[in-house]
Amino acid sequence: MVPSTFLFLKTSSYRRLKPFSDVFGVTSRLVLTQQLTLDELAELPVKDLASHLYELSGHHLPDPMDNARKLKRVAQESFSLDRPLAFPVQRTLDITLDHIRFLEAQVQQVNGGIATGLEAYPVMAMRRS
Repeated sequence: MVPSTFLFLKTSSYRRLKPFSDVFGVTSRLVLTQQLTLDELAELPVKDLASHLYELSGHHLPDPMDNARKLKRVAQESFSLDRPLAFPVQRTLDITLDHIRFLEAQVQQVNGGIATGLEAYPVMAMRRS
C-alpha cells in the first residue's frame, strides 16, 4: 500500500479537499502525525486552528485561515474509521511517512556527494546548471 491509501483510510477527503498545497509536505505531515486527531483539531475555533497551523508551519503558511477552514471541512466530510482500526492505520501512516523522510534524506546525501564530486570537473558542473 502507498501512503495515499493509508491517508484515505485515516481521512477520506484529505486529498480531495487539499488543506495544504502539498499533501505530503512538512506542515501536512505534521498535522497527519501529531498527537491531536483531525477531529480534535476541527473542534478548535477556526481562528485558533489557523494560529496553531501557522505555528506548526514555522510561520510559512501564506493563508492559515484558508488551511484551517479546509482542514475543518476534511474532518467534517471524511468517513469515520472504527476505533479498533484507527491506531493501526495511524501507526502504519506514521511509519510510512518516516520511511519517506529517510529516503528524502538519502537523496539529499547522494545529491551532495554528486555536487562535491562535480567540483573536480568544472566543465561538468557548468553543464548541470
